[in-house]
Amino acid sequence: MKKSVVLLFLFLSIHAHELSAQTRASKTFAKTFQLTAETEFVFDVTDSVQVIQTENAQQARIMLFIDAYNTSNEMLKSLTEAGRYLIKTQTIGSQLYVSLPFMKNNVVLNGVHLKESHYFILYAPKNTTISRTTSPAKVSIVRGTNP
Repeated sequence: MKKSVVLLFLFLSIHAHELSAQTRASKTFAKTFQLTAETEFVFDVTDSVQVIQTENAQQARIMLFIDAYNTSNEMLKSLTEAGRYLIKTQTIGSQLYVSLPFMKNNVVLNGVHLKESHYFILYAPKNTTISRTTSPAKVSIVRGTNP
């Protein structure tokens, strides 16, 4: 009996990584934009948007990070190919609207609702001035005003 428990513990220890890998999947997406003199990014999301200024960037880059908690990497890949995590953009004047239109739909896998979280990071050039508001998340970038 004692030997069986030890073998069971050893088996579970070896395969714990594989079991946990099937319950959480992650993916990263990126989109790059040329900046005009003043560009305002309007994010149609409830999550926050982190802004990082980079030294050598000549354009802005949006990174989207997705974590899905009760699915596999294969399923996340299938959802990606179906367009669920498509970053949609539309320019109106100096405003660039960024949205994830298909994230608003609920996904049910084997009778269980998909649990996922996401957040954005906006990389902006160093020589820009950035101002922010929330609800909706807006980030304004003005080029050439910050040494």
